[in-house]
Amino acid sequence: MPSDKIRVIAVEDQPLFLYGLKVEIRRAPSLRWVGGFLNFELAQAEISNRHPDVMLLDLGLPGMDGIAAIGVIKIKWPRLKVLVFSISEDHQRIYSAFIAGANGFLLKSGSHAELIEGIEDVHTGGAPMSPQVRTALAIFMRASQTLVHNLVPHLSPTEKTILSEYDCGTPQKQIAAKLGMSDQTLFTHRNRILEKFGVNSLIRAAHLLRQAHS
Repeated sequence: MPSDKIRVIAVEDQPLFLYGLKVEIRRAPSLRWVGGFLNFELAQAEISNRHPDVMLLDLGLPGMDGIAAIGVIKIKWPRLKVLVFSISEDHQRIYSAFIAGANGFLLKSGSHAELIEGIEDVHTGGAPMSPQVRTALAIFMRASQTLVHNLVPHLSPTEKTILSEYDCGTPQKQIAAKLGMSDQTLFTHRNRILEKFGVNSLIRAAHLLRQAHS
């Protein structure tokens, strides 16, 4: 086969659906099927041997799920493009997939043409998304930003200073001394900050604060 064809590998836990993908991709003039696997553990053992350009990846996999698999791929094979191919329209799952490093996200309800075009697009650096995915991602991002902006005004100037110092890596005793308060008082402020942000880490709270000011 021509060497310029896009080499595609798929990870899908439904055998009949995986076979359907194989048939569709083999029919596409621009694509070359180089392997299909029922879970990521099997695929991972063959990636280096098959040299895929694009991986079609389901999220609801047995064993390691798709989002965790994306993280592994981006560490071990950073040039491999990951195109999520899933039934999930869950806003959080979609967002998590992109945060993990997904290059695109198509729904299984889409057309054959959308799938082939998506593979070609992601291979050339695009970020193909089904319309429902794009809408879900935008809704989630707006909701997240609204939450962050609503939380930040409730921080007192002292709490903002404490959070900034923690974010800079300042030791707790130095923060207390700088603000002229006891360790216990600092601890009380720390707990209030965590409660307001609804997180269990000041680093996470500081990240949300930076997002609000970006």
